[in-house]
Formats: sequence, structure tokens, C-alpha cells
Amino acid sequence: MMRPYTNKEAKEHSSYKEYPNYYGDELMVYDWEGNLLHAYRLDVPLISFGVTPDDNILYGTTLDGEDFVVRRYQLKNLPSY
Repeated sequence: MMRPYTNKEAKEHSSYKEYPNYYGDELMVYDWEGNLLHAYRLDVPLISFGVTPDDNILYGTTLDGEDFVVRRYQLKNLPSY
């Protein structure tokens, strides 16, 4: 899941890194018991994403100027924080 803004944060900030405030660049991966497995910081905030069935590739949509684009990330190559 992407780290969501709280309602308070959304009211205080209309943008996040020059993107709308509902975009996020922190990806957190949990197991089915709710234990945090990985936390990643992406190079650009995304609005939506999907992961391949083998949990290897993340595809996310973001803005490039006024155009929506799809970004591709290989999860094993992303640095954890």
C-alpha cells in the first residue's frame, strides 16, 4: 500500500512534491498478518499501482507534465528504507 495522507495532512497541504496531495512515493509491503516486510521510497509519487503475480515488477501511474504515464520498477532493485 502507498502511505496515505491523513485528513489533517490533506487539509493542510494541497500538494505533495508538486503533485496532488493524494499521490504518494512511499510503498509499504505487509504480509497477511499485518507485519511490515519492506518499505520503499520511489523516485516520483504515484497515484495508482499494480504488482505482477510473481511480486517482482511494480507498475504505477503518475503525471509527466499534464500527461499520465506508466512507470515500471523492479522491486528487488529498489532500496528499502
